[in-house]
Amino acid sequence: MLKVSRTGRRRSNSFSLLDKGDLPVTPMPTPSSSFVPESMLEHKIFNMHMNNHDELLKVAEEMILRPTQIEAEDIEFKEKLNELKELCKGFHLNDEQLRHFEKRMVMEINWGLGRFTNPSSNIKSYITYVSDLPTGKESGTYLALDLGGTNFRVLQIELDRGTTSVRMKAAKYAASESLMTGPGEDLFNFMADKLREFMVEHQLLGRKNHLGFTFSFPTHQHSLSSAQLATWTKGFICEGVEGEDA
Repeated sequence: MLKVSRTGRRRSNSFSLLDKGDLPVTPMPTPSSSFVPESMLEHKIFNMHMNNHDELLKVAEEMILRPTQIEAEDIEFKEKLNELKELCKGFHLNDEQLRHFEKRMVMEINWGLGRFTNPSSNIKSYITYVSDLPTGKESGTYLALDLGGTNFRVLQIELDRGTTSVRMKAAKYAASESLMTGPGEDLFNFMADKLREFMVEHQLLGRKNHLGFTFSFPTHQHSLSSAQLATWTKGFICEGVEGEDA
């Protein structure tokens, strides 16, 4: 989890008040050991009856993902494997590079939070109105829409009270280049048509449905159900949407 420093910040509207020229403070990178899920470690401890610190560390190390070593069965396969390894060398990231990326990302988030640095930041960090997290006691049937790339997804999710059971039905629809670059009205009509198709297929028409919309683009949010698109990203350039309530 990235830890965003609050040094020198006071909330005002959507942004923090920072003096011009101030560079937001970047915290030290989070240790990689903190990414081991606690529940997984607890499960291992319970099964192995461990009470030794060294044994706990050993289990944590064993849980770290490592690349699978592939053995070449013949000369031709070995040559192809060596070529592939050579191509992949350029994509290898060492710990120092990963720490640099983490530090840069935290810096970008802090820039997005800054009143004067926000306009030029890559991560806008706009204020949201999500004030509560799920409690695990939610129940009922919900619809979800997801537009964040070249695919549009529609989902029906059923949660049972008092259990962790989740039943989900989903459909994925490709957003063509013409939809991504054409009029915004065409894109939203496309999503409405696909939602209706999904509801007809699963016999959801004619009844009240709770719906959530994941719109993965920078927005100025006014409430949980209202947000203006600040700017398109991810290849979308539909006219007539920026500055409008999406």
